[in-house]
Amino acid sequence: MALVQNAQDVPVFSGGSIDPKARRSVTRTRSQHGILEAKDPNVSIDPPQTPPANQTAAVSLTEVKAICKSSKDLYDGKLQKVLDLAENNYKHTLEKAEIIMPRTYADPSPVYQHHVYADRFPALHSLHIAGLFPSAATMRTFRHLRHLRLYSLYRKLYGNLMSLNDFINVLGTWTQLEELELRGYFPALSFKQGDAQPPIVPLPNLRKLTVADVPQFFAVLLPCLRLQPTAEVHLISQHHHPAYPATYNDIFWPFTFNGRGNKFPVLNEVVEVAITTANPEEGTEDYALRIIGHGARGGSFTLDIRSAASFSPAPDSEFRRSAVDWALQAAPILFPSGARMRTLRCTANLRMVQEKSWIPVFLGYPALEELVVDGGVTADLGRLFAALGGPVRETNVVCQRLRRVAVRDALYTPKFMDQVARCFHQRQYNSNRAAARTALQLGLLVCDYPYPPEHQGLHVAKLKELGVDAEIFVESPWDFMRVLSKYLPPDEES
Repeated sequence: MALVQNAQDVPVFSGGSIDPKARRSVTRTRSQHGILEAKDPNVSIDPPQTPPANQTAAVSLTEVKAICKSSKDLYDGKLQKVLDLAENNYKHTLEKAEIIMPRTYADPSPVYQHHVYADRFPALHSLHIAGLFPSAATMRTFRHLRHLRLYSLYRKLYGNLMSLNDFINVLGTWTQLEELELRGYFPALSFKQGDAQPPIVPLPNLRKLTVADVPQFFAVLLPCLRLQPTAEVHLISQHHHPAYPATYNDIFWPFTFNGRGNKFPVLNEVVEVAITTANPEEGTEDYALRIIGHGARGGSFTLDIRSAASFSPAPDSEFRRSAVDWALQAAPILFPSGARMRTLRCTANLRMVQEKSWIPVFLGYPALEELVVDGGVTADLGRLFAALGGPVRETNVVCQRLRRVAVRDALYTPKFMDQVARCFHQRQYNSNRAAARTALQLGLLVCDYPYPPEHQGLHVAKLKELGVDAEIFVESPWDFMRVLSKYLPPDEES
């Protein structure tokens, strides 16, 4: 990669770019930070040129990006040239490095693992590696890193590269780590039943942990970590894939490990849970189910179950509808915070969810104060409004502190409104003590039955007599069309 002169005779790399945000003074006059990129294997890398005698300027390189495009590049020293150039000239200024291997069945690990020793660059704090699984010896040099991302092991392996126990032992040396992301490395790590239990690894500085597409060692990796209650944990699994569990319960079971509250404090400190199957914002990764628990001290725990784009829309849509039913029952197990829990938010098509799925939520979170449902409910779902528990409706109120219920996209029928009034009547009548006065926000889709304004006023007055400050609003037909499309996977949208 040849060096050229810019208008100010300051040498920069033609294959890279100048980062204006990264400027700082490293000489007595001025200095600029560049990005060294090795993308074209046919372009030679020349040594840095000396500035003209009348200039007192230097290039302070802070970022290097090495990209190998073909299997041929694995064996002719392209990566070595880039890293050697960076080490020889920018050893003490290089802060970020990204190494991308080609999509090939050839395994580059034996060839390149000795070139990516992080201790070659004392100032390095961020390292991204794609398509290469470093050896244990290489990983031990990552101990001073603050940001590490290992992702996209493209090739299929005939054997594993490292045992999970060895990986966890290495992980214990990364005490300065603030962000760790592992994606798509499940062929590289092995764990056999009967292997020695890995040690507990404290990561006191870790702020964010992302583990994606490695479900089979969730159950082994997570119990070995000890994180702060302010940490953000994000786990991603994929449904309908031969390498993944076939059912939701199989995906979920790793999170029932014993003693997890000592290692993941956020799980027992959750004050708000959000369950959604709606598509995320445009440009982000699609998922079929997301469960998020927000802790009282700022941490969070997110479980994403993605749907496979190669599958037909019908099974995917059915999965989304049934997944939220399962998620409601599983939430109190994943987040056993009990009386600390205050808010539950659901954004999904809830019209197929039965009453029995809500009972674990009400029993598990007796101090629930706010319940927000965006996606409608079944016409006979009385427990949702009164937070009743037990096998029959004539039972005591479970959520005595419930102060706000907001339901949107509920399909209006006379039966539905009767159920709402009956529920709050039971709540008032069956409470062991005076239940909290409840604010109800109810958004109705009016399609099959007329709902004249006078009926709306009567319902509001009736609910007020039952201790409910009700606000009922009718949503437009356009809202109904929005509802039909919001909870479908992208292939089903018209």
